[in-house]
Amino acid sequence: MITDIKRLIRKKQHLYNKSKKPSHKKAFKDIRSLIRNKLHKNYWDYLNNMLDPEQDNNSKKFWKYIKSRKQDTMGIGTLKNNGVLAETAEQKAEMLNNQFTLVFTTENTTNMPSKGNSPFKPMKDIKIGEKALNRLNPSKATGPDKVPVRILKETANIITPILTNIYQVDQHRPNTRGLEKCQHSSNI
Repeated sequence: MITDIKRLIRKKQHLYNKSKKPSHKKAFKDIRSLIRNKLHKNYWDYLNNMLDPEQDNNSKKFWKYIKSRKQDTMGIGTLKNNGVLAETAEQKAEMLNNQFTLVFTTENTTNMPSKGNSPFKPMKDIKIGEKALNRLNPSKATGPDKVPVRILKETANIITPILTNIYQVDQHRPNTRGLEKCQHSSNI
């Protein structure tokens, strides 16, 4: 910030206070634009002077600037649990894993309530045709199984019978109703 820019900023503030009147609004916008341009020019002049090879005697400013612009992280710091420090990556991973397993609950699925009889007809066998997989658009997003569409399309002739067997076996499994079980097993 040099003196003439500070002076312009004070003038801008003065015009802003008066900008309620239409006659001062244009002057305020003009000076605001001028200040923005001057600040931008001074910033780039400062960076260019910092990178000037003739002034290479003090590179401390340069490296300070580079460090301030970095956005990568240095990883997870040292963790402490029950007075024990975890410093290596394996110890940190183990400590975080233990923390997350304590937080989340596991549900008892042995006594799940029954939904009763379905009002819908049972589904027919699902048959996946090779033509259907070849018509897939590879630029579309992946499904819930996270398999890229491009892989499905390129391997259609190999995986068609496998997928058909998976869906038919799952559908004929006892206590299985409809597509919801099919979708869960397709994530296997």
